[in-house]
Amino acid sequence: MHFARTFRHGGIQGCRLPRPRPCTATPVSSRLFTVTAPVLASPTTVLVARLRKETGCSIAKAREAIRETETSTVGAADDLYALALQWLEVDSSASASKKAAKLGSRTAREGLVGVCVMDSSAAIFEVNSETDFVSRSPDFSALCERIGATIAVLGGDGAMSAEMAAQKSALAPVDIEAILEAPLLPAASQAADAADLEVRSVREAIVETVGKLGENIQLRRAKVTHGGEGSVVGAYVHGDSKLPKGLGRIGGLVILRVRPVSLLGGESAEALSKLARRLAQQVVGFKPAVLRESDFKEAERVPDEGETMEEFLDRLVLLRQPYVGGGTVADGVANVGKEIGGVVEVASFVRFECGEGIEKKEDNFAEEVMKQAGLA
Repeated sequence: MHFARTFRHGGIQGCRLPRPRPCTATPVSSRLFTVTAPVLASPTTVLVARLRKETGCSIAKAREAIRETETSTVGAADDLYALALQWLEVDSSASASKKAAKLGSRTAREGLVGVCVMDSSAAIFEVNSETDFVSRSPDFSALCERIGATIAVLGGDGAMSAEMAAQKSALAPVDIEAILEAPLLPAASQAADAADLEVRSVREAIVETVGKLGENIQLRRAKVTHGGEGSVVGAYVHGDSKLPKGLGRIGGLVILRVRPVSLLGGESAEALSKLARRLAQQVVGFKPAVLRESDFKEAERVPDEGETMEEFLDRLVLLRQPYVGGGTVADGVANVGKEIGGVVEVASFVRFECGEGIEKKEDNFAEEVMKQAGLA
């Protein structure tokens, strides 16, 4: 019997042996689980969260409020919260006052014009801000709505001359300083929540809004009428549809005088109200300067280059302007009087355009940098 191979080492002869295979162990997977006990929020953290939710203040300011007041109470957490909330209100008011004083010299030529018409009174006013961005903010428009309501209700107190008060159909300029010290009244949309609104003056509300928005805000001007027997008020504001009703960039008020007074009721009331609103739109769109030709002083009758005197008067005298229904404004007013069987006259009108007459201050960048660096 012959062997296939002779192994060299050991001289052993035999058959072919199988090659041994390495033995590999199968790894066993394992998982480690860690159980961590929940971390409970500290009382301070809870108070900070409550203060931030209530006031919108920063974490640092909330912690400062707690730190400044926690030594003043040894009672429950609610007592500390009440003291901290009071501290934040005082601090916010002081900060806003400082900011308002600092920003007061800045030019504010943006903003909103508003009209507010109530049962027996109407007001037109202008509130300015530095930028269009701020004037479109909800905080700014809410402030304007409440200022308008305040002027409509309180603006005539002590503002009308004896002559204006007697006829009660004229628009009187409002004493701005008196309005700033008056209590801020709720807007018509806030009447249901009036009892929950904080009592403060118009000036305090403006200062608070300055602190919140970081821009100079000014109540620039206002006029008011308390109607009177036989008068109809028309109002119109041109502006962004996203703004609250009664606010925009340009506004106008028109007061009609109607005789006999009995025409203010019944079917004729709707025709008079429609006429007054159309005339307010006329004032906003066509920008008349005076009511009638005789209101122009001779020195003011200066036509533009290439314009005749007749064209000049047709452009700037309200009663001579072309009317939407045909003819002139005077014709349109007379026609409504004939339709209702009475006499209708335009007693007065006013037009406000936001920022008109305010010169834009050109900033000197180099000078501003020098001031900030304390070198100027």
